[in-house]
Amino acid sequence: MSNSSSSKSKSSSSTTNQDKRVVADGGSVGVSGDSVTVNLSDQGAISAALDFGKEANAIAGSSYEKLLDVASGIFEGAATAVSKAQDQTASAYQTAVAEKSGTVDNKTIMVVGLAAAGVMAMKAMKK
Repeated sequence: MSNSSSSKSKSSSSTTNQDKRVVADGGSVGVSGDSVTVNLSDQGAISAALDFGKEANAIAGSSYEKLLDVASGIFEGAATAVSKAQDQTASAYQTAVAEKSGTVDNKTIMVVGLAAAGVMAMKAMKK
């Protein structure tokens, strides 16, 4: 009879690691856990920001309309001044042409007439 011995051994191990570290800095919120539900609210900040944007847009639009009204007034005033200057230039041109061509206007005729009457009156007084 023979004596033989044999031995068999089997070994196994399993390791599971879960990293549940959370870093939260600067006013942020950190949550760690299994099957966690997080509900966050902006406390109306987004809605208030949108309202602010709408109001700023309305104010800017109103200011733009006022700017256009002022610009329109400036351009209308400039156009009136240019028109008046054109009229005065045309009148001065007509006067210059009339004087150059020897045309006598009514004021000149009156002045000459009064001067002639004055001369005649002086002669009459000397007699």
